[in-house]
Amino acid sequence: MLDTMVGEYWLLDLVWYFVISAFLGWLVEVVYQWIKVGHFVNRGFLLGPFCPIYGFGVVMILLGTSFAGLVDMSLTFFLFFRLFVLVVFLSTLLEFVVGALLMLFFGQRWWDYSHLRYNIKGFISLRFSLYWGLGGSLFYLMLDGLALNRGLFLPRPLFEYLTIGMLVYLVADVTKSVDLAIRLRWFASELYEAARDLKERLEDVAEIDLDFLRVEALIRKGQLNEFVDEFFERFSKLAKEQRVLISRAMVRYDALLSSSRVLQFRHIFHAFPSIRDIRYAGILDVLRERMNGVVHRNGKSSWPEKPEDDPNEDV
Repeated sequence: MLDTMVGEYWLLDLVWYFVISAFLGWLVEVVYQWIKVGHFVNRGFLLGPFCPIYGFGVVMILLGTSFAGLVDMSLTFFLFFRLFVLVVFLSTLLEFVVGALLMLFFGQRWWDYSHLRYNIKGFISLRFSLYWGLGGSLFYLMLDGLALNRGLFLPRPLFEYLTIGMLVYLVADVTKSVDLAIRLRWFASELYEAARDLKERLEDVAEIDLDFLRVEALIRKGQLNEFVDEFFERFSKLAKEQRVLISRAMVRYDALLSSSRVLQFRHIFHAFPSIRDIRYAGILDVLRERMNGVVHRNGKSSWPEKPEDDPNEDV
């Protein structure tokens, strides 16, 4: 199977183009984040040191240039422009497809370009498409200059065995990472139901607006005690049965946020700091703030916003 030709490349070579590029992409992301935030952040969907989107991107560029007749190119402005346009198209297509699939399967937006001009559904934007086009083109020119875009000429059977081992590792990492993403989806749904139950009970009997943003603002301004005093003054006047139901809802909600299950999602939130759930607006913000040590300050929790209107979801 590894001896199969795809375009002008052996499948064995394409696997290692993918592996090396995925690792280099991960390394670039880690260095960028280190410069930005001052500490190590394990970037990417996988738990290991690989960013698959970079690997797929480089493989697509190699195959695209192969079919477009740009493998043995002499550097001219016209040929570079052709290469640039090809890389912009392929990288933009890849980013859109990956973002859409993540939303489709996990119900979450893992990155969002909605705040940028000339974006499509927040998955892609003109600015980042140009970035990927320039970066990918320069990377391909580097491979071309080192004659590494014509195949890697890997010694066999050594690399056949290494390839099998690497594929086994990647399959295991992908399986574990997908399982983590699925568990995050389930946990977000469970946490939202607990939060909604508590929020509705409190608002019904105490007539206090427990909007998530209001609670967070009170925490930041140090005015949470006034809010708590107001609530408990009304809470003490409730019937015993109502107080018991509210207390149970509080325990259920806080138990979820205080459980060790929250910590298992640290990698996802660190790697994708802007991730949000399209079904339950604000619920992942609650988890993010809890892991950052903000929400649980003063022993109180925040409530997420109501879910966004989604005709495909029954909330």
